Amino acid sequence: MADQLRATGPAAWAGRWLTGRGGGPARPVVCMMVMGAGGYRSGDYWRYGVPVLGWFLVVTLTVVPPVWQF
Repeated sequence: MADQLRATGPAAWAGRWLTGRGGGPARPVVCMMVMGAGGYRSGDYWRYGVPVLGWFLVVTLTVVPPVWQF
């Protein structure tokens, strides 16, 4: 793992880890466990995920340009 970390850089590795892309094959199992225990349906991920994604997009587009000017 140390070789992979150096090859991609710590910022790229941290970004993947923070966004949940480092979960590997265990992530779908966890999602299914949460769905079963909480009584969620597949549509609940869309119903709650799309507004959160929209909020994230708005915040990112308003914060990033003033902080890191292009």
